[in-house]
Amino acid sequence: ATSADIIEQMDNKMKLIEKIFSVKNRKNHKIVHLLFFRMKFRQQVSNQELLNKINAILCNEEKIIGKLVETSKPKKGKAFLPFLSLHLVDKCNNNCESCSHFCTLADNFILNPSDYEKDLTILAHKFNVGEIDLMGGEPLLHPQIVKIFDITRRILPQTFICLHTNGILLTKMSDEFWEACRKNKIAFKITKYPVMKNFSEVVDLCLRNEIRIETLINGNEFLHWMDRSGNGQIEENFHACKSKFGCCYILRNSKLYTCPTACYMDYYNRYFNTELPVETGIDIIYSSPEEILNYLKTPLSCCRYCRNVNKLKRRPWKRSQRKIDEWEDAEA
Repeated sequence: ATSADIIEQMDNKMKLIEKIFSVKNRKNHKIVHLLFFRMKFRQQVSNQELLNKINAILCNEEKIIGKLVETSKPKKGKAFLPFLSLHLVDKCNNNCESCSHFCTLADNFILNPSDYEKDLTILAHKFNVGEIDLMGGEPLLHPQIVKIFDITRRILPQTFICLHTNGILLTKMSDEFWEACRKNKIAFKITKYPVMKNFSEVVDLCLRNEIRIETLINGNEFLHWMDRSGNGQIEENFHACKSKFGCCYILRNSKLYTCPTACYMDYYNRYFNTELPVETGIDIIYSSPEEILNYLKTPLSCCRYCRNVNKLKRRPWKRSQRKIDEWEDAEA
């Protein structure tokens, strides 16, 4: 490339970067806000160094997971549920090896808005919900996603709502979708996988539509965490997951589950003809808030079929071949 081409490429890159980061000078350091990441640099850092760091994050070469939690203060008289997630659909368009939600093995479930409205209303009567993640599967595959947004914001007016997506379909979404995101104050969590070649275009699209990007997640590597022998340490594995991932509570068919693996183990058993423990979850209709919260902090029997996630090595992302060994960590 000629020097003129390089300058043009840099100019185009800077036009994008100028939209999404700001630098604040402090006495001894600089604070860079990038896509809601907050990074501290020494005061003398050069603009080129800043540009290189920003470009690395945009290209997802940096293994950074950023999170800025926005939760409303719990109202008196209600218990507090810090996090809730649910599948809008169980299928995904990315077909990842060792998916912790078993989406590669799932059926064609699509969340019924009426059923969802009933369940969410029940939870809202019992809890102040800090954050809710609308996910899957790939949630953008839901044909009535706008209606799901409207229901969620109406029932949970103070809750922080996130759409957790791989972003692949974002460039194909309608104006109605983007308007619904703005109206309902939907933030995005985007996992960038190696197959996503237009990442900068997707980021620019979100910004032009005034969408807050809450989290960027590097999807270049996955964990293989299962242990079919069932020799895992239940307490150790449970608390290791809590320390690494925090709350992963998930709603399915009027029941709450502690984690997606426990919630969707039936897909794994059905596909591979295994009999690993299937958790029953806790019924949100007939259980009290105290019973629900106690259940969610109690180790599960299926934890013995996992390994300690803090001791695992990440492996490169691959397409799933739907083989049982994909989920197994044979090296632990």
